[in-house]
Amino acid sequence: MSGPLLAAQDNLVPNGDFEEELPCPGNLATLAHWFVPQNSVVDLNNLCPYIDWWRFIRDKKEGINGSQCGYAETYYRGFADDNIYSGRIYLAAKLRKPLEAGKEYYFEMQFRAVDTFPNKKLVNTVFTNSQDIAFTKEPPLFDFNIPRNYMELKPVVASPLYTDYEWHKLSHCFVADGTEHYLVIGNFKNDANTLTVSTGKRNPNFPNGLIANYAIDEVVLTAMEIPLTDTAMCVGDTLSLNVGKSVPRALAYRWQDGSTRPVYPAYKQETVRVEMIYSAQCRRDKQIRVTPFSREFPVQDQFWDTVICEGQFTPVLAGMHLLGENIRWEDGRSDPMRIIHDPGTYTADLSHRCFNSIRQVFKVEVESCLAGIYLANLFTPNGDGKNDEFRPVFKPDFPAIQSYELSIYNRWGELVFISRNLETGWDGRRFNQPVPPGVYLYSLRVTTQSRSGQRTHRKSGDVTLVY
Repeated sequence: MSGPLLAAQDNLVPNGDFEEELPCPGNLATLAHWFVPQNSVVDLNNLCPYIDWWRFIRDKKEGINGSQCGYAETYYRGFADDNIYSGRIYLAAKLRKPLEAGKEYYFEMQFRAVDTFPNKKLVNTVFTNSQDIAFTKEPPLFDFNIPRNYMELKPVVASPLYTDYEWHKLSHCFVADGTEHYLVIGNFKNDANTLTVSTGKRNPNFPNGLIANYAIDEVVLTAMEIPLTDTAMCVGDTLSLNVGKSVPRALAYRWQDGSTRPVYPAYKQETVRVEMIYSAQCRRDKQIRVTPFSREFPVQDQFWDTVICEGQFTPVLAGMHLLGENIRWEDGRSDPMRIIHDPGTYTADLSHRCFNSIRQVFKVEVESCLAGIYLANLFTPNGDGKNDEFRPVFKPDFPAIQSYELSIYNRWGELVFISRNLETGWDGRRFNQPVPPGVYLYSLRVTTQSRSGQRTHRKSGDVTLVY
């Protein structure tokens, strides 16, 4: 998949370039998905009743390269018409899907000052620093009162003050808290905190007007993720590693060999590193291990024995991370991972063009509980030196530990933290940023060595993070 369709799916802002029109009765048209907040909830399934607003906020000639764009009136003070009043006009859109708490996102948009209304009458205009963005969980309402409810919103991205009519890019990366359902563009500062510089444009018909209009274009919001994982391939093949990102337009790649193409061809055993550069301040990198798999290598059936505590569960992962492999569990499932709660023997048949079919067998036993392993159900990583880290505590006579792994997941099943060091616990951070407070799942795997042999034990549950 490539081209406009992929770009549309990768960008969480619908119609971010303002080119998609919505036909309305009377040979009129408005922009699809975008709206100006009203004092009642806007019907996003029928934007035609609000088309009068769209005559103000869009102009086909004002976008980048002659394209369409949106308008935001970020500063409107003392406009002399029938009376003198202040105002704001905001642009808003419902995101394609809500942002996920704890995940990092990148935002950018193009904006420039414009000094005319659609009727081309010059007004007393100013430059401002108020082309900002914020998010709301509920549909945004415009209450037409001062102070407005938007003054309570904290901008996620705040723009600097530019005193020209050129296009400028506003960009920022941030960690979502899960309440971001709607994007709102405009001025979230009161007049006293809005920086202004006069443009020198004046109109005697509006002696008291101080107005700042801005054209908005190329709005992008995308998750900063690299969906590549460790993988394998047949010896003699070439594996194309493709990050699959399509926005923003200026997204740059840098692989460990210095190449800057979106796709990296792997044909040998190696550890591949890719850095994705969204902007000078917003970058993400990842390492991917590529393992060639010989067609001549004898592959045998594989067996694993696991013991879990009563009432707990264990994730079981089948497959060998081979591109194009097929997995078939004994109950007909085809997903690589299963969550096992009950004792029994579970089998997964694995087939791939590199080798003949093999069977993976997972034997799960359940015992009363792991005595001697203690995990808190709440911790407070606030830096006060008390209960700042989440990790298990073992009783002194616990059997010798051969291997250890503690994994933390959020409520969407995303891996937040992993440690294979007994002395390293979770400090409540992901990507070096504090995660939102709430309930998180943990999975603990401990392999012990005793006279009776080596055994793998698993324990799982949840922990509440409070600041």
